[in-house]
Amino acid sequence: MESEDTIMNGMMAVTKKEQVRIIAGLFSPAGVIAAVRRLDIRIIHAILAAVLLIAVTGIGGRMIIANASVKEGQNALERYYTSITIEDCDTLWDIEARYNTGAENKEQYIRSIMQMNHMSSDILYSGQNLIIYYYGQPQTN
Repeated sequence: MESEDTIMNGMMAVTKKEQVRIIAGLFSPAGVIAAVRRLDIRIIHAILAAVLLIAVTGIGGRMIIANASVKEGQNALERYYTSITIEDCDTLWDIEARYNTGAENKEQYIRSIMQMNHMSSDILYSGQNLIIYYYGQPQTN
């Protein structure tokens, strides 16, 4: 039977005094290094695998969301690209209203167009060429 001063930590019994000493040692740089050295390589691999899984899941989730071009209940739409020439008084919001069919929110569409065209400002000039995209039904051959 254990005494009250001993705590079972996995398969190893540790006294409260030893636990306090271990925890206090972890707050010093030497304690952190010593703790890392004590870690079993399997634990390090498990941690790295978890971090990698989280990163891949996050990136994959963003790609799925970014490539989503269909509202619920609609047929699949494909993204098509074209080049346009800016005319007098055109704005990014005018272009968004003309080419975004509602498959994407306005702000995201404008940010995407600015990013594709390496724009740091939303100012457009007459005669300027922009690459834009729009959504349409898949073409069948």
